[in-house]
Amino acid sequence: MSTLEGWLLPTCRSGCRFREFWNCSVRAKAMIAGPGVVTMLDYEMNETEREMLAEDRAEAYAPKPVGGAFMAGVCGAALALLGFIVAARFYGWPVRDHIGLALILVAGGFVLVCGGYLRLARRNRRARRAERRLIDREQR
Repeated sequence: MSTLEGWLLPTCRSGCRFREFWNCSVRAKAMIAGPGVVTMLDYEMNETEREMLAEDRAEAYAPKPVGGAFMAGVCGAALALLGFIVAARFYGWPVRDHIGLALILVAGGFVLVCGGYLRLARRNRRARRAERRLIDREQR
């Protein structure tokens, strides 16, 4: 197998790779490629297969975030609070005297990380829609 051939065949959902990919029942000989790459699909796919293929293609350049936006925000708030406590201890500030600043930093950390999570989720949704349009165009 040439190096180029191995590069063109990524791992599918079931974990098979390269030559095994063509025997995989999940994709049934549908080659997964990047955005804008024309592939040859040798049979008519049903809706579920189209969605799965679009999701796999979109994952290559717009990964779906794991977890939820709220938990990501909580993690960001906890990191902001931890950073504030470390800085306060380093400079010898009593943390209770600067509780307002701590609340502002915690709220900012929550909003910043939650917004970043939602942005990644939106990019993934848009990429899936774009890939689905490409797959539908290939099927015609």
